This record gives sequence, C-alpha cells and structure tokens, in this order.
Amino acid sequence: MSIGKIIVIALVAVSAIVFAVRMIYGYRKGMAKAIMSFVCVLLAALLTFLLASPLSNLVSNINISGFGLEVDGKQVATAEEAAIYAVEGLGGENGLGKELMKNESIAAGVKKAPSLVASVIVGPLFFLLAYLVLRLITVFAGDAILRLITRKPEQKPNSTSKFVGLGVGFVSAFIFCGVLFMTVLGVVSITKDSAADVPVLGEVAADLGGSAVAKVYSAFGFDSLGRSYMNAASSYVTEGENGKTVHLADELSSAVRIYSELNTRGVFENKEGETASGAGKILSDPELVYSVTDAVKGSDLLKEALPTAAKYMMTGPSENGAKSSAVSKIENITDEDIDDLVAVYGIMDESGLAKAIAENDSEKLREILSDGDTADKLAGAVKDSEVAKAVVTDAVNDTLTDRIVKSLAESDWEGFDLDKLISQFDKSTLDDLYDHPEQTAVTALIGNEKLNEFIKNYDRSAEDVDRAELKAVVESIMEQYGIDGDELYEQAQALRDAATRS
Repeated sequence: MSIGKIIVIALVAVSAIVFAVRMIYGYRKGMAKAIMSFVCVLLAALLTFLLASPLSNLVSNINISGFGLEVDGKQVATAEEAAIYAVEGLGGENGLGKELMKNESIAAGVKKAPSLVASVIVGPLFFLLAYLVLRLITVFAGDAILRLITRKPEQKPNSTSKFVGLGVGFVSAFIFCGVLFMTVLGVVSITKDSAADVPVLGEVAADLGGSAVAKVYSAFGFDSLGRSYMNAASSYVTEGENGKTVHLADELSSAVRIYSELNTRGVFENKEGETASGAGKILSDPELVYSVTDAVKGSDLLKEALPTAAKYMMTGPSENGAKSSAVSKIENITDEDIDDLVAVYGIMDESGLAKAIAENDSEKLREILSDGDTADKLAGAVKDSEVAKAVVTDAVNDTLTDRIVKSLAESDWEGFDLDKLISQFDKSTLDDLYDHPEQTAVTALIGNEKLNEFIKNYDRSAEDVDRAELKAVVESIMEQYGIDGDELYEQAQALRDAATRS
C-alpha cells in the first residue's frame, strides 16, 4: 500500500473518531458546553497561528548533531545548516548554489526553509496541545464560567439543547479536523503542479489530493488555510529600502517545479562524453528556458535569484571561483525585464548562438555574430533593456575571456602581461576588425565609451596602432566587466596543468 493511501486512511479514521466523540459530547452535554468546547477549538487555532513563526523557528534550530547527519559531506548541527549546505552544493564547488547564497534575500529564504518544513508537523501538534490545555481548564472551571455567563445554576439539557449541541459538535468536529489536516492539505496545494516530478511526493499528492476527504476540506478552504499558516511560519522581510515580505510557502511551488524540471533534464548530472556544462544544458534547451522564465514571473524571491541564475546560465562556473558578471549586479527585476530576456534568448536560440555559447565554441560565436544579421538583431533587442544588455554582454565577455585564457595557456608567459598582450595586435588585424560589416553592432553590444571613441577616431590610413590608446581601451573593458588579468592567468595555468596530467 502506498504512503498516500495510508495517509488518506489515517485522515478518514481520525475524522470518524473526532466527529463521533464531539457529536456525542454535544448531544449529551447540551448546547452550552458544546459551544464552550467549540470556543476552545477556535482559541487553539488562533494561538496556533499567532505562534506559528516562533514555534517553527524553535524546532528548525534544535541541535541535531547527535544524529551524525551529513549534507554534501559536511556534518550538520541544525536543520538550518542542512538547508544551507544542500543549496550550496547545487552545481558543484563553484556552482549555482554558491552563487545564489551570495544574495542576502535568497540566503534568508534558505535559512527559513526548515521553518516551513517544520510547520507542517508543528502546526497540528501545537493545535492539539493548545486545545487539550484549554479543555482541561474548562473541565475544572467550566461550570463556574457558565454560571458567570448565565448567572443561573447549571441545568440538565433538554431535547432542544441536546440537538443544538449535536449540531454544534458537528461544526466543531469539522473545524477541528480541518485545522488538524490544514498543513497536509497545504502541502498538496503547493506541490500539485510539480509533485509528479518528485519521487514519493508525486504519489502522495495524487492519492491524497484525489481522495474525498481532501476534496471536502479543500472545498471549504482548509488547504488555503494551511498554506497561510506555513506562510506565517516562514515569512521574512528582505533587506534594503524597498524591502518586501516574502511568503516562502507561496514561493515553493514554482521553485519545486523549476528544480524538478532541471533535475529531469539532467542539468545537475555530468555524463561522460557531454560537452555542455549544467549551465550549457539550460542554455541549449529552449523549452526549459521558457518554462523557467515563466515560473519566475510573479515571484519576488525567484526574481531575486534570476540575475544570478541568468549569469550562471550565460557564463557558467569558473575553476577559480565565479566569473564576473554584469547581470549579477542588476537589482529590481520586473516581468518586463523577463520578457526582454526571453526576446533576446529567442534570437540567440534561432541563430545558434545559444548552442555556441553552451559548447564554448568561440569560432562558431564569431561566425554567427558575423553573419550580417544576428548582431544587429541582438543590438536592437537590448537597446532599451539594461537587463537584456547585461545578459548579452556577459555572453560576449565570457567567450572573449575564454579565448584569452586559451591563448595564455598556449603561451610561454610566466604571468599576465597586458603590454605583451597589446603588442600582439598588429595593424592589419585591427583594420580587419574596423572594416568588418558587423563592427557597429558588436561595439554596441559591448557598450564601452572608450571603445566607442577609439572606433570613432580610428585612422585607417595610419602606419601603425597607437598602442597606448589601445591599452587604455582594453583596460577600460577589463574594468567594465571586472576582468582580472591575474585570474585569467590562473585559469590558463589550470588548463596547462590539466593538459600535463592527461
């Protein structure tokens, strides 16, 4: 029997017991005591919501080091640490996870994630505990409370009182079970669009979500109530002047769907013989790109992650740490920005540029940008969008950087020497670049003022190149994109070492 069916049977059994007990109690004790018991249910539910956040935080930070649990090869002391290590491990040592955790809002969300998970169990348990405490109070003080309200001695319930008490017991039982089941129903609601891609969770969601008991309680909004409770347990406010309240439960469905799609398509796997990296697999899969960007819309937290994810998608990880990126410096991503990115990606995919970048094929990249059409389309697409411009310039920058690294790896240099690099540019090479039909479009994509000035004042008839001026242009471009010569040389040395070992 599946886990989902076991849960359904348990819910039905609990419901039957609760309805029987509360309706019998209401009938035997009458309307007054049934209402008092009903009030206890409502007060317990209210306390559960009021204390949602501190309770879940307390549980998620309990020391669990005694269990000897490891995540990504590291010992964990708390559930919060486990969440941090799990996310940091995505994509390897210098992968997407490490990059995402550099964002304060995302890091705060990851730290809050255990509170979200804990709330699924903590909510119902605290509700039960709070209700039992309140009921104990009414058992010992119920008669006194009733006399205080009615100012009459307790009377034996008549037939009308008994039947009203029966009805109150039914309503009380329904609400009691709804609050008890709300977080389970909330999980099904959150994951219903993506659970099928996640082992076990898909089966549970299918069995539970399709059951009559879940449909009835969900029809009365207890799934939404559970979602609200989990939001209350895990929400937080982002930093900065324009800080927003992030409701982590509302972010979960899109995040799970994105992760399941990436995992299903093998983005996190490195199979033997594959030329594309994890980022390359994303870039070369249009259906995946469009699905991910669509999921990001309407999600504050995923929009925070988009610059880093887009940067990683375009440039990938570096052997010596994350490569610099213009995209990662952009803030306040909007739905319009995402539409701009999709438009740019459409051009890159149609032209084959996305595949060339994914496979680090610099020759193919140059060929495509020189086809007389692609560069102009890209320049037009990014003209009015800083986000789109940053994505394209990151792509160009990454390819140029890789080209320099490979040249350094093949040289006999013992360190990065910009003057020596500049000396390798001869006049005929620069003339060819200057006369190239796509020079204007490529220059627009790079968007460097000194380069624009250099092109504007370039003397085609001069005998040689003004290397001091050219050096100033190269230095400006390196500063614009945060390119560090020593880091490039370290990457080149890593290539040399790898070639020597092989």
